[in-house]
Amino acid sequence: MVLTKAYPDLKGIARRNHIPESVVFKVIERIKRSMKPVNKRMPVIENGEKHYYSVERKGIGVLNTCFGKFWQFEFYVDDT
Repeated sequence: MVLTKAYPDLKGIARRNHIPESVVFKVIERIKRSMKPVNKRMPVIENGEKHYYSVERKGIGVLNTCFGKFWQFEFYVDDT
């Protein structure tokens, strides 16, 4: 089963935010790419021994607060 979601109204978003439609498209594409999990294997030396840990970025997002915008990252570390 493939789930699809209609693309947002780029013209409406651009008009409401007073930015070009091409900029809206680029931002949405960047957000979509950032939501794909990214895996890296990291070497860590502990007590003179080298261990490898798998670190996966699960998600990313912007939090709009009264103090400004903050980026939230979600990571999973496999240290077994």
